[in-house]
Amino acid sequence: MSSRWTIDALRGALPHPEAQRSFIRDVNRAPVDELPAVLGRWVAVVEQQEADRVRLEGLRTHYLAHGELPSEVEAGSVDITGELLRWLDQAPLGTQPAPRARGAA
Repeated sequence: MSSRWTIDALRGALPHPEAQRSFIRDVNRAPVDELPAVLGRWVAVVEQQEADRVRLEGLRTHYLAHGELPSEVEAGSVDITGELLRWLDQAPLGTQPAPRARGAA
């Protein structure tokens, strides 16, 4: 675990309030002897997010310069069929909106 991280720095590096709350909850509820492992998992999450952010900024820069993503980048599809069918089974008849298309952002 990198020594540059403090609990406050880890919390602040998480971009969403719910992730921040989950982090604080995990730290507060962990037994003292498990804190290094809990903090290590969160350091890994934050460091992965930072690496992903750098990669995404590179893709953004390439797209702005060339009008397309690099050829090695593929957009995968997300199969939401099961989720949609479960939702349709639960929604009252006539209240289901038309499904929205989901694709790569």
